Amino acid sequence: MHRLQDPEAAKKLNVAVPALLSSLSRSPTNPFFLLYISTDYVFDGHAPATGYEPDAETAPTNLYGESKLLGEVETLQGIEAGGKGCVLRVPVLCVCFSPSLVTLSVTLMRS
Repeated sequence: MHRLQDPEAAKKLNVAVPALLSSLSRSPTNPFFLLYISTDYVFDGHAPATGYEPDAETAPTNLYGESKLLGEVETLQGIEAGGKGCVLRVPVLCVCFSPSLVTLSVTLMRS
């Protein structure tokens, strides 16, 4: 079975790992900024002409979107608990990082 069709593998990768990293990022001795890269698959695919707003209602339609949304929740809970980080939603499946995505990520972390 391909791992994208494996619910347990998706949960480990997209939910359990961010939860662990979120916890570790709040370490009193070695805290770090956690950047969680998510996707617009957390929505139902019916974007308004202006695009999705950060607080738009989520409605994933597949396992990937559901697991990424749960990873967002874990990351945001860690931030609310005192960690530093952010969730970055990209409008495509991200298999490699472009220079513009890296630049945007660095800019967000500095602000």
